[in-house]
Amino acid sequence: MAFIIIFLIFIASQTFVNIPLTTTTATPLSSESDKIALLALKDKLSNGDPHALPSWNESLHFCAWEGAT
Repeated sequence: MAFIIIFLIFIASQTFVNIPLTTTTATPLSSESDKIALLALKDKLSNGDPHALPSWNESLHFCAWEGAT
């Protein structure tokens, strides 16, 4: 049992050693990607029910959708 724990600690330490901490790149997000993500969330939460979350549609800006902040 102790061997397994030591092995897992070794694997975890090797994983984190190879992560560069100073070089980060971010993908710029847009309001369009936010809208697409929220519509995908709506689809998953409602199982495609067209009557669920009626304010979440293309006619309103997604910031005006009920529950979106």
